[in-house]
Amino acid sequence: MRYIILLLAIVLLVYIVRTLARSPKRSKKVAEKRRARVGSMVRCEQCGLHVPESEAVYRHGKAFCSREHADDWELEH
Repeated sequence: MRYIILLLAIVLLVYIVRTLARSPKRSKKVAEKRRARVGSMVRCEQCGLHVPESEAVYRHGKAFCSREHADDWELEH
């Protein structure tokens, strides 16, 4: 009976170690997929918020997080 429990403990330990060793690789792949989906980030000229390049509003070659900030910036400059 002792040998069976010892064998199960070893199998469980090997399983845990293998799972922990694979974790960073998976999280790295997930992060790469997210970056590819979102794309590059740009900084809003008005408030400094970073938004995905595809969602940014562009005026006069500058990026903004919303139309309101683009309008406010135009009024100030």
